[in-house]
Amino acid sequence: MIFPHTVISAEPSISGQVVMRSDTYPWPAVFDAFPTGHRIVFQAQASNRVLVASGIERQEVTTVSRLDAALSSCHSGDTHFILIPFPSHPTISDCPVQLITPKFLYDLPEHPSVPIELPQGEHEFSNQEWNRRVMNIKARYPKVVLSRKTTVSLPPMSGCLVNQLFAAEPHAHHIFVDYLLGQSSRQNGWLSVSPERLFSATSDQIITEAIAGTTELSNAMELTQHTKTAHEHQWVVDWIMTQLAQAGADPVAAPKIIRRLARVAHLVTPISAPRNGLGVGELIQCLFPTPAVAGTPQAEAIQAINQLESDRGFYSGLFGIISPHHTEFIVLIRYLEFGPSDAFVRVGAGIVSESEPDLEWAELNAKIRIFGPVV
Repeated sequence: MIFPHTVISAEPSISGQVVMRSDTYPWPAVFDAFPTGHRIVFQAQASNRVLVASGIERQEVTTVSRLDAALSSCHSGDTHFILIPFPSHPTISDCPVQLITPKFLYDLPEHPSVPIELPQGEHEFSNQEWNRRVMNIKARYPKVVLSRKTTVSLPPMSGCLVNQLFAAEPHAHHIFVDYLLGQSSRQNGWLSVSPERLFSATSDQIITEAIAGTTELSNAMELTQHTKTAHEHQWVVDWIMTQLAQAGADPVAAPKIIRRLARVAHLVTPISAPRNGLGVGELIQCLFPTPAVAGTPQAEAIQAINQLESDRGFYSGLFGIISPHHTEFIVLIRYLEFGPSDAFVRVGAGIVSESEPDLEWAELNAKIRIFGPVV
């Protein structure tokens, strides 16, 4: 798991940056600092824990032991990045988080996108072991989202490679964080090509969504007809609606839609609610993790995940931006974490009573293909 004892440092390519690009929200309308693009970049050079932005100002990346402490550090008028890992227990307020407070935001220049073919990857367990885990979950829990890690070899991260990985799925939230370990040149970081937003919030409105149910793009219309998909999806809708209602909001669910991505399609229910004074921490506590990335009941699902899986790190965690005008948190799925010489991709599938192990395995393979032919 990458955590903030690592530091960010600038290199000539794309190293030492935090990048977020979203095609689903008009970021230029929110951040006047760069009115021409959809990417947010924080570039800095590191010395111990103190980051010196290239010729600009000194910055810090800090580990904060509690979410509420991190949020209280977010001063009005500034823009903050917050990273939250997948929790080890349902009490999110006790989860250590990473807080980055940039003082300068600007547009990331486009790098040429060139064809890059990733070599075949190695799954952390076999299809037979997956089948055993799925059958175990079906016998004991209503729903658990299981993930699979696949190790691949990668060339060093560069602007061309990141652009290629992002270009493979243009209709998603693109997030890239690149660390360098101390003053060495060893790269360490991760990126996410995520279709899922936990919530966005203005001063008076909350927008969220239930996203559950996946199929190959060619079978998109079947999402509304499949019993297992409808069952799994409605669990997420009902959970979000209940959580918001109990928090004092008055949520309204829009009709279901099919979100078509480059290789897969998802069933999505948009949900909105008046904010009614709810703070950012209250919204995170209320909505994270949803049954779409953990399962239900929440506490039992998180316990099962921690028993069956290696540390998820930031996979299925959150990347958030808090600004004076707008707050948005993205769920970190379709996740690639890289080191000096190799990388791993992690994707997941929701397991319910109707799940068939081989079909769930095929769903993992479909999701992982956005990173290239690694399976």
